[in-house]
Amino acid sequence: IQKQSMVRKLKYTHLLQIERDQTFRVKPTAPTITPKDNGDVTVTPVSEENVNTLSFTYKHPNNSNFTITATKNGNRWSLTSGDPGDGITIDPETGVVTIKDRAIKDATEITAKSVTTDSVDSDTTTGNSKAGDKEPPVFTFDPDGKEKIVDADGNQVVYVTPTEETNLTIGRVTDNSGKLLESRIMEKNGTLTNGLGFQGLSYNELVRGNNTEVEAPRDVNVTGTVSEYKSGTTPWSDSDDYTRYVIAKDASTNELRNISDGTNPTRVKFKVLTQATKYEPQITAQPVNVDVAATSAKITPEDFASMKSNLTFTSTRGPVKIDNTTRNLNITMKEDGAIKQNPDGSHYVGATIEYPDHSRDEIQIPVVKADANEPIATMDGMLLTKDENTTANFVVFRGSTFNPTFNVRDDRNNIKTINVTKLPNGTSIEKTGPWTSGTNVKITEEANTSTSTADLGERVGEVTITDSSGNTGTYKYKYKVVDVEVRNSPET
Repeated sequence: IQKQSMVRKLKYTHLLQIERDQTFRVKPTAPTITPKDNGDVTVTPVSEENVNTLSFTYKHPNNSNFTITATKNGNRWSLTSGDPGDGITIDPETGVVTIKDRAIKDATEITAKSVTTDSVDSDTTTGNSKAGDKEPPVFTFDPDGKEKIVDADGNQVVYVTPTEETNLTIGRVTDNSGKLLESRIMEKNGTLTNGLGFQGLSYNELVRGNNTEVEAPRDVNVTGTVSEYKSGTTPWSDSDDYTRYVIAKDASTNELRNISDGTNPTRVKFKVLTQATKYEPQITAQPVNVDVAATSAKITPEDFASMKSNLTFTSTRGPVKIDNTTRNLNITMKEDGAIKQNPDGSHYVGATIEYPDHSRDEIQIPVVKADANEPIATMDGMLLTKDENTTANFVVFRGSTFNPTFNVRDDRNNIKTINVTKLPNGTSIEKTGPWTSGTNVKITEEANTSTSTADLGERVGEVTITDSSGNTGTYKYKYKVVDVEVRNSPET
């Protein structure tokens, strides 16, 4: 039933007939005050046609008394007087006012009344706030064993690598109310303006605002790219770190704020992990067209350039974010490309990697001969083999000239030398190229070709051929020295 002021006309007929208007003002119904278990208090206005004002009074936690007025204009309610800016909300459709736990002192009185359009007040209703929520938010670190770890001393450590994009959820803030006003990262001295300490790195800071509550749990996300240099042209080092503390407030302003050291669960150390420490360069043995075992052997800049494209990187400290084409990743060979030998007999070329963050790594690039095949040869058109039973076989007449021609061949390289031993007159000869594959090399030196003093009988000699990468093939050749048999022509 809608209550409203009423006007009645009464007629009196005693002696004189008098007609008067009389106005009856009816009090509106008082609003309803409902204290909540979480410490909030709601004030609900009555739904009566002539009620357009709600007035209520309460005590703030700082002991200040507030009197606030809400007014209905048409079908919309709003706070029109005394609004403190935070902690009081109103539903514009229903006019229901909520006094947040953070805005009202525990166990204190709230009074409220309705007021009609013609300024008739309802009776004043009262209620008492409850103790409300006393449990602060909780921060839980989220280690992954790679970029986010708990070290041997119990420190919660987040690794960041200069020049690389960071996108990490380091943990989350939870609260039993499911609501947060604030979630920030602070220095131990209370400073909030220096962020995480690293230029280029930031996080999803939640700064408290009037009547702004966000859902909990809420992730703490660190994003951005740590600058190339710590300051000026000073590079970062693995010893650089900044310690911070996660703080938070829930909707009741219960605060998470702990700046103790040790195993404090809100304490997080943000630590540099340089690229030289983060990455393990990987490269397989690289074939080079060089005799790697030769004294003073070295590779060419062109050889080294082709090796760099085969370099890869692995990491156990998070995702790999570089490759051999990364901008400002420089790989240079050491000692002008000199080939060195390891104790196990393998060979390598030293190299220096300078990463984009200016950290450096010294590596060994294993090298092997690209051409591992022995060169071969024929002797006067007959193939030389390593077995004297199958190799080229000749008859040499004592007193003749023994001047064989060797055709030398290699599948990749030039021929460097040929050495022929046990020639018929007991001499040996070494001839030096280089010769391209398929070249004919003839023994023409008189000191080696004469057979006039050769002993009669069978002999086995050797031919050793070396290519420019140091591959050597040694082959047999076989011959028999005989005298020339002189016969008279038969008489006729």
